[in-house]
Amino acid sequence: MSFYLDNFDMNSEEIKSASIALVVYNANDDTDVHVYLGRMHRAGGEWYFINEERGWKISLNSEQLNRLKPVPDSLKSVLLNADYAVTMVIQSFPGSDMTGYEKTGMKWRD
Repeated sequence: MSFYLDNFDMNSEEIKSASIALVVYNANDDTDVHVYLGRMHRAGGEWYFINEERGWKISLNSEQLNRLKPVPDSLKSVLLNADYAVTMVIQSFPGSDMTGYEKTGMKWRD
């Protein structure tokens, strides 16, 4: 069984059993990068990056899913020996209104 989201096409059973490296860049400092290991989970037609250790459940949109790529052997040690990796940029909230934002439990400095 495969799922299709825009041009993203990957066997859903393969991705659910794979380890995923979430590579997060700081929008304000391109030298500030963190890598977190987790798994993908599908619920209600949405895909989520799950990091059980930190309690994160981060939804991935079609653009982010399309950036999910196999990790080459040359980067395995840097990307925590993950099978696949996806990148994300994190930035400060643009204001105090949190309407429309989903709580992920993710903190930049923990």
